[in-house]
Amino acid sequence: LGPLTALRWNPHLEHHVLAVAGAEGVYLVDTKTARGDDRETTKALLEGEDDEGVVEQRRDAETVGVWSTLQQEPCTIVKCALAAPARTVAWHARGDYLATVSP
Repeated sequence: LGPLTALRWNPHLEHHVLAVAGAEGVYLVDTKTARGDDRETTKALLEGEDDEGVVEQRRDAETVGVWSTLQQEPCTIVKCALAAPARTVAWHARGDYLATVSP
């Protein structure tokens, strides 16, 4: 993961996910603290739509971030690789999406 610069717990009570900002990008980590239906809700939040597990986000012709699943066991870790280190990360109050600052 490299040096970490920020760590934020998802504010949604059913999403048991930590967002971590670091030198190589942003990581979403399943905390494995979910019980019952919250397990499926957390899993759905971290699952990608691409069969290969890699999704590029683009702005105009420039790639902004590349999402990939690093591991699924013992806990799911999803990474968004950025061109520059992520300085901070913040969840929306509903916990459905997040924002980061990367110079």
